[in-house]
This record gives sequence, structure tokens and C-alpha cells, in this order.
Amino acid sequence: MKIQKMKIPAILGALLLAGTLSAGAQMNSDSLYKEPYRPQYHFSPEKGWIGDPSGFMYYQGKYHMYWWGKVEST
Repeated sequence: MKIQKMKIPAILGALLLAGTLSAGAQMNSDSLYKEPYRPQYHFSPEKGWIGDPSGFMYYQGKYHMYWWGKVEST
């Protein structure tokens, strides 16, 4: 009875691991860039920091991003 109780978690763990590995193998870098809502760029300043982006907009064929910068006080 004790051996069967140990087999069930081992089998379940092996199945979960196999499922995780096969799902990860299906995602390659080429497929990531074909997803329409996945960001393709990461924006960062040359030095220092910026606040969180607060607005994105597509206007006249260009994308624009707005953020709070160097907020001193409220």
C-alpha cells in the first residue's frame, strides 16, 4: 500500500514535467515576434530613470509614448 501511494505523486510529477517541457519547446523566438500585442521594443533612458509610461498613442503613422518625468512634488 505504501509503495502505491509513493508512485502516484511520482507519476503525476513526471507528467507535469513532461507537459511543461513540451510546451516550452513549442515557443521559439520566431513565433514571439508574430504576436500582434506583444511589445517588440523595450524603452529605457540613456541615464537616470523615468517614471512609468502613462500613455501610448498611434498618430499620423507613428507611435508615441508619454510618461511622467522628473516629478519633484505633488
